[in-house]
Amino acid sequence: MGKKAKEHRAKIEKRNKKVANEKYAMQNALNKMIKQMAEQQEVEKLNVTVGEQEVPFSVVDETELNSIVEFKEQNGQMFEPQVDDQISELEK
Repeated sequence: MGKKAKEHRAKIEKRNKKVANEKYAMQNALNKMIKQMAEQQEVEKLNVTVGEQEVPFSVVDETELNSIVEFKEQNGQMFEPQVDDQISELEK
């Protein structure tokens, strides 16, 4: 391998390390920002307006979501008539 090829490889390796470090730093900054936003939302207990009703907003993690889905699967028959009744009332 010639001298120029070694110099070129060294430059490329240096550039790749720099790009990798920048990517790592940006990912860390993004993760930190998302974590801060989640903490801020948790502290503020944001509310969402649905129609005229104000509903508290919360972030649901996967375990909570799974328990909700399991509950609906076990008690699904309880919810279906209510939905049908609401749809028929809206169609009137």
